[in-house]
Amino acid sequence: MVKGVETDISIVNVHDLLSYVLINERYRDLVFSKQLHLKLSGDGRMSSKKSPFLLVTVTIMMKGHYYYDTDDVYTVALMDYSESREATEILFDLLNPS
Repeated sequence: MVKGVETDISIVNVHDLLSYVLINERYRDLVFSKQLHLKLSGDGRMSSKKSPFLLVTVTIMMKGHYYYDTDDVYTVALMDYSESREATEILFDLLNPS
């Protein structure tokens, strides 16, 4: 997929994830608000010297929170490949199909 390399990719449907997550009482005020602020970010990681991977996360930005709470961060894509701009763009494109 990236420069002719086949790799494993896992994608979560963000709409389905939010439908599931927002029934949590913690997000009750967000469900009834007119806006939902999300942060989408991607980064590379090494689980060992031989196992690099890319991940994309969605953070639900809570009003009044000026810090990142791990309870509000959800991994929506995972790719078994070294960090690169090209690979990250592929993940973002898969999350937002035309």
